[in-house]
Amino acid sequence: MKITKIHYNWYYNTTEDYGDEYEIAEVGKDNVIEIIARYPQGEGDLFRATIVYKDGSEITVFNPNKIFEIKEKDDDKEPAF
Repeated sequence: MKITKIHYNWYYNTTEDYGDEYEIAEVGKDNVIEIIARYPQGEGDLFRATIVYKDGSEITVFNPNKIFEIKEKDDDKEPAF
């Protein structure tokens, strides 16, 4: 799946800033070029997403509220989380 839009309220970014504010990021708007899903890899790990901007900066989202995604051609099954 490819994430196209995400609503979130907890983040940490590459400038070592963090916050607890309700935000929305969408690919193609406000310099967002990609939103990468980060699936749990082990016990205690949670789903998170990385928002990538044109200038190379990134924000890692730890509390997504809504995720909008499109199915890609080679997606054969849903991730287990």
